[in-house]
Amino acid sequence: MSLPDYHTRFLLAASVGQDALVVLDSEGLNFINPAGERLLDRDSISLRGLPAEQLIAPPPPALEQGDESPFLGRVLGPDGPGTLVKGLAFGLEDQRQMWVFRENISLAELGSLAAGLMHNLAGPLSVIRSSAEMMNTLLNKLAEDDPTLAERMGDWPPTLRRGGDKIISQVDQIAANTRDLLAKISGDSRR
Repeated sequence: MSLPDYHTRFLLAASVGQDALVVLDSEGLNFINPAGERLLDRDSISLRGLPAEQLIAPPPPALEQGDESPFLGRVLGPDGPGTLVKGLAFGLEDQRQMWVFRENISLAELGSLAAGLMHNLAGPLSVIRSSAEMMNTLLNKLAEDDPTLAERMGDWPPTLRRGGDKIISQVDQIAANTRDLLAKISGDSRR
């Protein structure tokens, strides 16, 4: 390994620590400690030279010397996507990158991920619910205005006749379950 002395000392000290540590250079993985081997479920020989994209998805951004960036991604093991991990990426000299992994995600971080997911789902769920409500309103109005249509709608299968109500019910259930999950994660028993 051709890192300067202070980096070598740091890496050697980290090699006996519990945090997984990886160093990459322009040719891919250059160094990994035993905790990193366990996390990536491969030995250093099989990992040497692998690019960032084959180690974690999405990989941390490439950084300039002295820069650092937190990351969250999924380890890419020999059997495909694996453990969800967080960590810090550091930019070293000569375009080297160092990643320090923390495998355990705290309950607060899990809550934050769930809140982000709910935020991303809220818009589409709202559109789905309002579309189902409009469909119900329109079908009821059409049935009121045209008695023959109302009679034909009576022959429709129950799942089709009540489809809009079922969609509304399912969207409401997803929203309630998500609120409950977020409340449990944050320690709040109220809805």
